[in-house]
Amino acid sequence: MSLTPPLSRQMISSTPETPTAPAEHHIERAVLHAVAYADIFDYPLTVAEIHRYLVGLQALPGSVEAYLEHGPAPVLTRCDGFVVLAGREEIVETRRKRAEVARRLWPRALVYGRAIANLPFVRMVAVTGALAVDNVEHGADIDYLIVTEPGRLWLCRGLVIALVRLGKRRGDVICPNYLISERAL
Repeated sequence: MSLTPPLSRQMISSTPETPTAPAEHHIERAVLHAVAYADIFDYPLTVAEIHRYLVGLQALPGSVEAYLEHGPAPVLTRCDGFVVLAGREEIVETRRKRAEVARRLWPRALVYGRAIANLPFVRMVAVTGALAVDNVEHGADIDYLIVTEPGRLWLCRGLVIALVRLGKRRGDVICPNYLISERAL
């Protein structure tokens, strides 16, 4: 039995001089992939978020910071506490504006989420989509994942749709995007 982690989960030291050249290449690639993927959604990342969303690599928390301080990353730049692709600094303001919209939308999302959670046979409710990461624009909908008791999915769906219609009358767009039974977990 080997105690060595698989290559895709290779641990990187938090000091810049310890990683070998292949390890530096792996951290560079993982960081670039995380930042580039978030950029698709105009969502710059903090260093901690980059660490959390590293693609294909598990690393020590300080390794991302060490790489950004000492690694060759000409395509990345720092802007007001965020890391962005060079030339995309404007998305920092986009993220801040969307976070403010999300801050105002969360109270309504919680009200509807609690109402859904109080329906019979509902076992779990989760906010999904852009609101889940505070990246919503004005007029955004509220997306939910709902887990139901086995054999009660369609009944719960009907009750949730009644709440969707109530929300619509109040000017809110509620989207129960995922309804699944506990059996499907």
